[in-house]
Amino acid sequence: MKASWGLGSKTLADIFLPGANTEELQSLAKYQRESSTPEIAAKILELFYSIDVTRLLPNIKIPTLILHREGDKVITIDHGRELQNLGDGFMLSFDSASAAIKCACDIQKEISRSLGLI
Repeated sequence: MKASWGLGSKTLADIFLPGANTEELQSLAKYQRESSTPEIAAKILELFYSIDVTRLLPNIKIPTLILHREGDKVITIDHGRELQNLGDGFMLSFDSASAAIKCACDIQKEISRSLGLI
């Protein structure tokens, strides 16, 4: 990625937006190139892949909701199921990232509403 940030940004766009059209992929790749240096992008990706919260899961004492996008090339459905099975988890799977994000926002709004925060 450090050697060819142009190709790296296109590859990442394809990974994180499967099924996106050419214009969407080009837009994300351009955004990535404009918002980060190749070195910082490589560090972020390295950090992302080095995070492992498995050892922390036994400390979570409340039910956990896992929102997962089907077809995710980075965090596969098997990873989501593993996370679900390690604790008291419930997983919802979505066919698109935007559907998962909308669900997360809706849940957050309802929780805030029920707590009288909004």
